[in-house]
Amino acid sequence: MPFSPEELDRIEAYGDRLTPENATVLSHVPEGAAHGDIRITERAWILPDPESKWIYDRVQRVARTLNDRVY
Repeated sequence: MPFSPEELDRIEAYGDRLTPENATVLSHVPEGAAHGDIRITERAWILPDPESKWIYDRVQRVARTLNDRVY
């Protein structure tokens, strides 16, 4: 079941409250050098917590349904 417009608004509002961090691309060299000039953007993770649990539950339900149908 897709997210409703109201649910998408809730997800967006939740994301707007997160603190963004600079996103980077790490190389495979032993030092793991960050290349800030390749990816110039910010990102924030929606981590599992009581407020975001419903999002994770929905995505998990969809993934399990698809796995049951395909595999």
